[in-house]
Amino acid sequence: MVQEATQYIKKSLGGGQEDAIMFCGSGTTAAIKRLQEVMAIAVPSTLRERIIKCITNEERWVVFVGPYEHHSNLLSWRQSLAEVIEIGMDNDGLIDMEALEKLLGSYRKANRPILGSFSACSNVTGIYSDTRGIAQLLHRYGGFVCFDFAASGPYVEIDMRSGVIDGYDAIFLSPHKFLGGPGSPGILLMSKALYQLRSSPPSTCGGGTVCYVSGFNEKGGCACAGPYGHVLLNINETFSLDFRSAIQQGYHGVKPGWTRISFPYYTSNEEFEFILAALEFIAIYGQRFLPLYGFDFKTGSWSLKKKAFKDLVVGNQKHDNDSPFAGFNDDGNGIINKNKLYLETAKQIANLLPKFPCQRKLPEHLNYNLIYFRV
Repeated sequence: MVQEATQYIKKSLGGGQEDAIMFCGSGTTAAIKRLQEVMAIAVPSTLRERIIKCITNEERWVVFVGPYEHHSNLLSWRQSLAEVIEIGMDNDGLIDMEALEKLLGSYRKANRPILGSFSACSNVTGIYSDTRGIAQLLHRYGGFVCFDFAASGPYVEIDMRSGVIDGYDAIFLSPHKFLGGPGSPGILLMSKALYQLRSSPPSTCGGGTVCYVSGFNEKGGCACAGPYGHVLLNINETFSLDFRSAIQQGYHGVKPGWTRISFPYYTSNEEFEFILAALEFIAIYGQRFLPLYGFDFKTGSWSLKKKAFKDLVVGNQKHDNDSPFAGFNDDGNGIINKNKLYLETAKQIANLLPKFPCQRKLPEHLNYNLIYFRV
């Protein structure tokens, strides 16, 4: 559901394959801060001056802001490593495009990285910025451009279309200002070209991210205790680097791991016994089911081969009552009989499958020694 919501929001905002969407903290304030973090220019205030003295002008970003910015789109840039240039108003009360273009030319000649971060609409007067015109101007001078849609987001159509001359490289949104939005996080939709941490640790190191959830409250993710996992699985430094290399090549499915389980206090004895029996069943019969599943070495995800499963069941079914699923309807006998039926049916299916299925073909460039499990 989260993935569907993410894709829906990204599509609604005009995001594409080369854009990343992040949900972060409280409104636009957190979204802007997150952008600064992934651009590698957010630093503690106590270290700012010392770090600025250690970097060259060519490394230091120049950030242009407008005359009617919310403090979130002004003060946080000033406290980053960027040099902040504020553009004044023209006679119509809009951003002075002539002054902006003059400064863009000057800083481009100095070979400085350039970013414009402007309010799409003033939260004081409601005046709109010419976002397309500003975007074209920044892009002509080799810069990036971002827009704060906190004030106007609920009332205007937003079409990011990054990568084109009048597109946006990042947008900031405060969904709590939308109808039904209170309590929702801020949104940062940004071009991946702005991400400056590709060869560095992430901006926020923590427990990791779960890629997907599935099954009986089961998650495919991480235990968030990497060094301990290395010890438990006897993975030395050489193997660890080999795993990292394979993952960097896109083979996320090689990650070693284990299954852990915990039971809440309200688990019934029936549920407890059924789950233990299911785990025992998987340990004994699990490999038999491998031919019924596809495995994606790129993502690490398993998918049921529905046709193969249907052919197996139907092909070994003499009549309806012999089906492994015969009696699957709830007959009112309670959870114990239902769980027993599930296990019996699973064993019937397992008996139709080879005890030792053939190993599937592995990717040609993958180090076979990294595969700790049957596929």
